[in-house]
Amino acid sequence: MGPTDHQPRGWLRRTPRAPLWLYRHGLGWMLGERFLYLVTRGRATGLARETTLEVVHLDRSAGTVYVLSGRDGGGDWYRNLQAAPALEIRLGRRRLPRPAHRFLTPEECGSILLRYRGTRPLTRHGLAPLIDPSDPAQLSGVHAVAFHPAYS
Repeated sequence: MGPTDHQPRGWLRRTPRAPLWLYRHGLGWMLGERFLYLVTRGRATGLARETTLEVVHLDRSAGTVYVLSGRDGGGDWYRNLQAAPALEIRLGRRRLPRPAHRFLTPEECGSILLRYRGTRPLTRHGLAPLIDPSDPAQLSGVHAVAFHPAYS
């Protein structure tokens, strides 16, 4: 099985990409702070790659935004971040070029998942119920990133 064998096709591919379409057309503000628009540099091609990710936690006082991927390997966006820093993130009306980022430990991923379950009870039926935050074996396949402004 190749890496694209698990990717959705047809309308299933377009539906999760709706937030991306909104950001591309200057309408990302309609999503509030629910989705983060991320631009990375492709690790193989060097081209700009864009995606949207659900925000699982926003620490307003620190200006830190947390996102996660439940895929083993973390998905392309995660692997791109391992190779090079993000080019840009947007959250609502805010645009942050060249943000700093930090990869979270499995323990931090568990904590973020628990917080997510408590704050989003209606939307937690996707990823959160599939992962037991107290089981280190399950958390090893979860990858999370914290983005924050890069201070010079």
